[in-house]
Amino acid sequence: MIYVIDYLIYIINYPIEKRTQEGDWEEVGSAVETKKDLVDQPRGLPIYYRVAGFNKAGKSAPSNTVEATL
Repeated sequence: MIYVIDYLIYIINYPIEKRTQEGDWEEVGSAVETKKDLVDQPRGLPIYYRVAGFNKAGKSAPSNTVEATL
């Protein structure tokens, strides 16, 4: 988490999004810490994940994308 004096910068949560090669981004969860266990994820095909930060000012730009095949 980022702790800064200005309350607008304080991160409230981290929305987590995923997509397949052909799909659109969809939110699959959110985390209040820097790790999260996701369950019931597809097996055997590449899935792309990204996160953002969310605070009182809104949602940040998404992170770099990570590819995973389970």
